[in-house]
Amino acid sequence: MCLKAVLLHAKALFPPTHSLQDLVARLVSCGVSPPNAVSLGTLTPYAVTLRYPGPGRPIPAAAVEEALGLAEATYAWASDLVLP
Repeated sequence: MCLKAVLLHAKALFPPTHSLQDLVARLVSCGVSPPNAVSLGTLTPYAVTLRYPGPGRPIPAAAVEEALGLAEATYAWASDLVLP
């Protein structure tokens, strides 16, 4: 969600999507590059899997820690850009 906030802040258009790769590509095309831009795409499966209820594969603790670190760093970066 914070990537979309940065896109809105940059007055960029984007379609409804859960693809973090697509959102990062749109940001880069606007001249904005989030930290760990290459790694953010690895979070896309979580954006879809965890959004919708139902059985899923267990997520290893190391993957959870990595995903949280990426998400927290991205949120902090976006907050610094968008919030006054």
